[in-house]
Amino acid sequence: MFYIYSLNVIGQEKVGEDKDGKFTITANLKLLKVRWNEIASETVTNYSITSPTTENVKWYYLIGTTEKGIKLATTLAYRDGIFYVPDQTLESSSTCTCSGCGYKGCDPKWMGGSEKWICDMPCLRCTKSVTTTKLTLTGWSQ
Repeated sequence: MFYIYSLNVIGQEKVGEDKDGKFTITANLKLLKVRWNEIASETVTNYSITSPTTENVKWYYLIGTTEKGIKLATTLAYRDGIFYVPDQTLESSSTCTCSGCGYKGCDPKWMGGSEKWICDMPCLRCTKSVTTTKLTLTGWSQ
């Protein structure tokens, strides 16, 4: 049994939709792309919404990947088939970057019980950083 991560999403920005299990990004991610390219120090070429289960809770992430395998992620709020920018007061709304392992591991993973990001299945060269910049689709704040 697992629980689905959900928050009060009234007034929050819509990021995407869940259409019969197919997650689609519907927002213009122009500002997010600029900021994530800065954080990664290279171009993030792939964006998707994914849903890992951690500690028996299903979390939803917006994840980006560069050609060299750097992965960036932030959690998304989910309600009634719609993905939203998370509550900006939560640590989970920060961006986690995992790098150094290429595509073989090093996936950002939110550990809700301990309220921290980890890099799942890291290699010996893995580097993790958490950026306190909060996600918005119309701008960024620190």
